[in-house]
Amino acid sequence: MKTDITKILEKMRKCIIPSKEQLADKEIVMSIIYTWYHTSYSYTYETYDEWAQLYDETVTETIVEKHSSILAHVSEQLKDDKEVVTAVLKYDRTGKVLKHVSERLCDDIDILRQAVQIAPRELAYASNRLRDDRDFLLSVAKLNKPYTAQYSLEYASDRLRASQEFVLEIVKIAPYSLKYANEILYDNKEIILEAAANNPFRVKDSLKYASKRLSDCKDLVLSIIKMDGSALEYASSNLKDDKEVVMAALTSKQSERRKADVLIHASKRLLDDYEICLTAIKYDYDSLNHISERLSKDNNFILDIIRHCGLGLLNHAKSYTLDSNTAKKSLEYIFEYLLNNENFIFSAVQIIAQTYGSLDMIFGFLKYVNKKLINDKAFLKRLFANGEFCSQ
Repeated sequence: MKTDITKILEKMRKCIIPSKEQLADKEIVMSIIYTWYHTSYSYTYETYDEWAQLYDETVTETIVEKHSSILAHVSEQLKDDKEVVTAVLKYDRTGKVLKHVSERLCDDIDILRQAVQIAPRELAYASNRLRDDRDFLLSVAKLNKPYTAQYSLEYASDRLRASQEFVLEIVKIAPYSLKYANEILYDNKEIILEAAANNPFRVKDSLKYASKRLSDCKDLVLSIIKMDGSALEYASSNLKDDKEVVMAALTSKQSERRKADVLIHASKRLLDDYEICLTAIKYDYDSLNHISERLSKDNNFILDIIRHCGLGLLNHAKSYTLDSNTAKKSLEYIFEYLLNNENFIFSAVQIIAQTYGSLDMIFGFLKYVNKKLINDKAFLKRLFANGEFCSQ
């Protein structure tokens, strides 16, 4: 038998498929499984089918699917043999083993546990009984935690996907699995909050799946937005027009979300709100892209930006993506009009002196002022005669 197996393996490496008789012989198949998966071709995901894919399909009736398991080619009797299937699962990393297993073994808990440890998506081939087994699916969810847990909910029965208790357990492990829950539970405040609290990198996804009623629930939305302001995107239109909610979104602790991406979801009315827009720009100059045109040309508003941000907006005007028509017009207004306006320049210098007390910052501001004014002795005399400036 050893010689026969050696010859079979040698033929396999030359892309010659074993005969149906050989693939129906358990002893030969077990030897092939053990020996083949220990060759240099093991664990590459191109084991058995790599050579079979190259085999001339006109010679055999078997159409080999890329990356299929060796079980795709054995006899039906061996596909129902637990020892054979267990052996394949021990070595096969394709994640397509249970696709070729008998219905009886797809209802075998031991087989399923072994399969999902390697490839959680194998749950797709579990029997209806196991898909409706709460304890089994929860145990699977805890195998590799977040990665496997989402499949426990995705392939669970309709009954379990509508079970508040079951979904809560899964969401605690894999909060991003919420999308697989029954839509009835999207109106469950406890589940939405649980998903948000356990998914720090995608907090807003919990609000994305929330029902219309909950997306308009101020207490719930505020709780989620305080975790991640970008969740404002999925709040109701009513709450996007709520100053308290939008301000909470702008001041929330978030390390990877830009405030400009928060402001863009505020209502049109709040994009013209002095306090809201100033807060956004304090955190992110790109917010200038979204504020109203009225504010973008409001002298006092621009002076307040200087008061809170120093020369940041001026220094970084070219490096930030200030590419909206509003931002372009605002920068044009600042550089071409305000920095030629003596009253504005005096006010800006006074604010810098009072707020920062830095001559370097004042001179840094003056480099943006129109050169004609800087070279105008009368202008400089009036500027230096300013008490606030001279006191520094």
